[in-house]
Amino acid sequence: MSAIFGIYYLDQRLTQPKDIQKMSNILSHTGSDAANIWCDRHVALGHRMLWTTPESMFEQLPSTTIDGNLTITADARIDNRQELISHLKLLNSADIITDSQIILAAYQQWGSACVQHLIGDFAFAIWNCREHKLFCARDHYGVKPFYYYHAPGKTLVFASQIKALLCLSEIPNIPNDLTIAYYLQGGFQSQINTFYQDIFKLPPASLLEIQNNHVSVSKYWTPDINKTLKLDSDQEYAEAYLEVFTQAVNCRLRSNFAIGSTLSGGLDSSSIVCVARELLLQQQRPKLKTFSAIFNDATESDESPYIQSVVQQGNIEPYYVAADRYSPLTDWEKMLWHLDKPFGSNLYLHWNLYKEAQKQGTKIFLDGFFGDDAVFHGWEYLIDLATTFSWWKLSKELKAISRVQGYKYGKNFRKYLKNYSLPVARRYVRDRFIPLPLLQIWRKRNIKKPQLLPKAIIAQELIARTNFQDLLTQELHQQQQYIEHISTAKESHYYALLSRGITIGLEEDHAAATAFGIEPWFPFTDIRLTDFCLSIPLQQKLSQGFTRNIVRRALSGYLPDKIRLRHDKGNLSAGFHYGLINFERDIFDNTVAECSSLIEPYIDLKAFKQQYQQYISNPGGNNIPSVLLAVELALWLKQQHD
Repeated sequence: MSAIFGIYYLDQRLTQPKDIQKMSNILSHTGSDAANIWCDRHVALGHRMLWTTPESMFEQLPSTTIDGNLTITADARIDNRQELISHLKLLNSADIITDSQIILAAYQQWGSACVQHLIGDFAFAIWNCREHKLFCARDHYGVKPFYYYHAPGKTLVFASQIKALLCLSEIPNIPNDLTIAYYLQGGFQSQINTFYQDIFKLPPASLLEIQNNHVSVSKYWTPDINKTLKLDSDQEYAEAYLEVFTQAVNCRLRSNFAIGSTLSGGLDSSSIVCVARELLLQQQRPKLKTFSAIFNDATESDESPYIQSVVQQGNIEPYYVAADRYSPLTDWEKMLWHLDKPFGSNLYLHWNLYKEAQKQGTKIFLDGFFGDDAVFHGWEYLIDLATTFSWWKLSKELKAISRVQGYKYGKNFRKYLKNYSLPVARRYVRDRFIPLPLLQIWRKRNIKKPQLLPKAIIAQELIARTNFQDLLTQELHQQQQYIEHISTAKESHYYALLSRGITIGLEEDHAAATAFGIEPWFPFTDIRLTDFCLSIPLQQKLSQGFTRNIVRRALSGYLPDKIRLRHDKGNLSAGFHYGLINFERDIFDNTVAECSSLIEPYIDLKAFKQQYQQYISNPGGNNIPSVLLAVELALWLKQQHD
């Protein structure tokens, strides 16, 4: 990806070119095609360029309008370019109008509301000299990262990666105890807080505005839950899905450089590959390069038969990574440096796919991440059937599910009756026949004090100094309220689109790809696609026993039936455990001994050692998540200390 960064001294100090240049230097890996800085008294902006789209090769960032009033730095790919070029009456040839020019023109036309007209992936900052205002924005799902540090009345500094903030002497490098506590509780990470005190993320679909020493963060978009698409037939829904999905993929083929894609053998990546290769063939462009993880030893994780069913259709250039030669801690020093935090357990797979993609000259990398949430499996359709007491339809769908998944109908019916129908029926009666004041009292009395996860190894000292137990209680209360407010399957889909886990995954993938000079693009994050999927009836998602049924129907003729009609998903846990046991025993054995003074304020060392020994005696057991979290934290703290 490209990178943006900037400094705004709220106390009117003059910016120092050496400081903004220091930020540029530490971000050199993010963009090797161009680098520039711009300084004007108490404001400085910078940019590192990685050429991706045809227009990016004409970008000169930071860029200032002719009247000198507005200056922009941006990491952006705008997908509704032609629509905006026409609406904004931009005069140049459409081939050389850059995305930053479109953003600036949109800002001049609509001000802060400009983001409501943008479709694509973007993070940008605009300095308005006349109004003494800094305006920043991040795209709808947080594909592009944006971090910032704010010292009230003194400083606001932002960058695409945290390391560019920490390289400045005035920004403290202090671990965030509360973030660490949540992380050790189960890998939870926030959409706002980071692993560093006083360094924050701008959430997805949000604006950051600074004027007159006042800093505000506001939301500019959420999915439209009220929109409903009504078509006449299943065929029309399938055709409409194919159109919008093809549009999402095609927008991400707009590049002068080699394009690659993950090919895992699952429904999401395979859908992208099968549509992308047809588009590239029609456009008479080079073949799509695909990158797949295979497991020759940890065969339970191997998806080769599904991968080969796509490869055998032709018109792609396949490459393979022997994933069981690596472990979740492969290249951990580099991964920690690039991510600026402990990393996700399965990120090592993408890390090694990106490494291979770089060897093969790939600069753009398509990925099926977010497909499950974007389209939605549709299980909650069963809730709607139960809520409306549509028992015949519910029974019919359960029979189809039993047939597709190979379950006995009677057992399956009892399972879903218990999980879906009875709880919904109880809630239906409670909400309609218990007066609201009594219901509110009942809810308050039923707030339980949560227990720490049984396998959590958080030090009691950390729990005490962060007031972690009380915060967990508050969070449980919020979760209960959240659940109480979900009354339809459509609402479940809506909240799934807003999941904080999506942003975390996108941030980690972006940082890993950047290490290899690669730009990852995610077709399922296209808001036109997610808005479409949210607007269609639930029976288009769960039907005839198949989840995401609309995808399977729409891509008939593209996807091989081996994938189109599969009902299971790959299981990467076998490869995960194989790598840890065979390659990382030394790291586990030595980490606590070498880092005990660093991690003792955070980790119960006795519990860690006990759970580690249990895992060694039973690889694949339930102890590894917390143990691995502890090891990754220890390695990160060690790197910070060194």
